[in-house]
Order: sequence, then structure tokens, then C-alpha cells
Amino acid sequence: MLSITLKQLELFISVAETKSFSKTADLLAFSQPAVSSNISLLEEILHTELLDRTNKKKIEITEDGLLFYEKAKEILSSCYTLQDMSANRQDSNTVSIGAHNIPARYMVTDVMNYYRKAHNSTKFLLREGSNADIVDLLNQKKIDLGIVSQPISNSKFKSLPIFNDSISLALPNTPRYQCLLMKKPTLEEILLKETFIWDNSLNDVVSCYLEKLGYRKNDLNIIAEFNSEQLAKDSVIDGLGLAFLSKISLKCAIKSAEVLTYDIPEPPHRTIMVVYNQKTHLNNAGTAFMAFLNSGTFDFEKCYR
Repeated sequence: MLSITLKQLELFISVAETKSFSKTADLLAFSQPAVSSNISLLEEILHTELLDRTNKKKIEITEDGLLFYEKAKEILSSCYTLQDMSANRQDSNTVSIGAHNIPARYMVTDVMNYYRKAHNSTKFLLREGSNADIVDLLNQKKIDLGIVSQPISNSKFKSLPIFNDSISLALPNTPRYQCLLMKKPTLEEILLKETFIWDNSLNDVVSCYLEKLGYRKNDLNIIAEFNSEQLAKDSVIDGLGLAFLSKISLKCAIKSAEVLTYDIPEPPHRTIMVVYNQKTHLNNAGTAFMAFLNSGTFDFEKCYR
């Protein structure tokens, strides 16, 4: 039984072209050890050496590796053709989207709701995951569009920025915090005197912001940490403490007066981008939806629910 996988072919082709295990790991969202072990397994199956690893600074492809590289590219090209044929048979009104957790939960559903009011024949398939998950789905052509919250360094992908998501400081909407905001405290007073909830999904962004102000995470009185922005937001609503949260995650809570916000100076932000594989042909619905996202006509900060 043939035990070579398409993923092994894809990894080998990338290593052969980049001459680097680390670059391949970044491009295809794999760990470097996983890339190396897959190539080694491929060589074991074929009973030949495909890569010359004697020069640690630069990997070279062997003569057998070059022959295998050409055949592997033909095989993958045929597989992509078959996959595209299958995709083209799908409903031309369907758009398949993969979205990073925060945009998926707090932005994409609002966009869908708004968009379908004028395009009620459009259907959506939404998959949620990490940025690495979205890259993998795009590589496998399992989704038409990806919506991510950090840059994707892959020449196969085209990225279009659609929204600068700033970070806000959220407070429980209780008499105590209403009174606190009326006193117009400085950010320093809030950082040093109030209790905080820490959202680990925003750890890097918020930590960098605090460092610019001359503070560290440990300077805050953090009474709870979560790996979920939804849990952190719910805890603020329940009155547990303050939290630095994504502005789009707070928009509906602000609209319903569940939370208060403090205007922090020069707030940090992250760019939300729509990404697609340039080798994939979007159907009419996907092309129209992409144009809509790139048009700047949608107010991402407004809650449409």
C-alpha cells in the first residue's frame, strides 16, 4: 500500500524551493521538527536521500531529489485541479470562510447579517480557528477566504487590510465604576489601584503597550487570567474587574450598556485582514463578498445584532 501522503509532498516541495526547514515551517504552519520528520519518513519510504544536509547553512537537493521534485509537483498540480473541479461544482452562491477566533465571534457574523439584507441568496460556510488553522485551510483550498488578525507571510496569499481593531479598557457598568469615570482618573491611577482580568489572547499587544507606558504586566493587580476573550468580557460584565479587550469584541456589550470603557491614550491596535489563495478562483459570490469587504462601506465598529 502506498504510504506517501500529499502533505509530505507539499512539505518536500517547499523545502526544495526554500532550501530551509524553518521557512517551510513558517509558510505551511508546521513546527520545524514536524517538517524534518516528515521529510525523513519520505526518504525512508523511497529508500533514497532527497536532500543533502551536510551544509547546515543551506540545504541542497540531491539528484534523486530533483527527479522526485518534478514528479511531486505534477502530482500536487493534478490534485489541486481535481479539488478546484469539486469546488466549482459547489453552489455558486456559497462563500466558505475561515476566521480567527476574535473576528469570527465578534465581526464576521455581523458582516454576514448586514450583507445578506442586500444579497439574500448568498450562503455562508464559516469555520473558526487560530491564524495557523486558517493558513492551513487556505493551503488545502478548503475555504475561499480567510479573516486573520496578524500578517500572513506567504507569497501564495494576497492580504487586504479591512479594519484596525483597537484595544479598549473595559469596566463593569456598576455605580462604583460609573462614579470612578466621573472623577476622570488618569490611566496611571487606574493601572495601580484597580483589579484586572488578563486576557492571554491579547498578551503580546497589551504587554507592549504597557511597556511603552513604563509598566509591566506584574505591576497590575491581576486577579484572574483567561485564554478566552469571551470569558474575560463576561467577567467584566459580572463585575470581577477591568480588562484590556478588543474593541470589536465589546461593541455589542457597549451598545447594550453591559460595560463601560475608559479612553486610553494612543491605544494599541491590530489589523484585521481578509486573505485568499491567489491560485484559487473565487466563485461569483466569493468575488462579490471580497469586493464588499474591501469597499470600506461596512462599519465594523457598529453592532448589527
